[in-house]
Amino acid sequence: MTDEEQKKKEAYARLEEAVREVNEIEGFKGLLIEWMVLTASHSCDADGTGITSVGYLLPEMTSTPYYRLLGLIDFAQVMLRKEIQAE
Repeated sequence: MTDEEQKKKEAYARLEEAVREVNEIEGFKGLLIEWMVLTASHSCDADGTGITSVGYLLPEMTSTPYYRLLGLIDFAQVMLRKEIQAE
């Protein structure tokens, strides 16, 4: 295993532990069975034009099917829209 692969493996292990810890702190009960982290990164190209990259992170070596991931995203959208409407 290369140094880069080892760093990636360790980073994903820390991420998963953090997700589990925050999940517990937030009061979610039971076994954490699926998770994903949505990301947005902003940078600029050589001309100064802004570039936003959107991505997602999953548990390393995940086999979660796309329909389940899309379900997580859809449910999160519903909850966010509910919060917005409540405001």
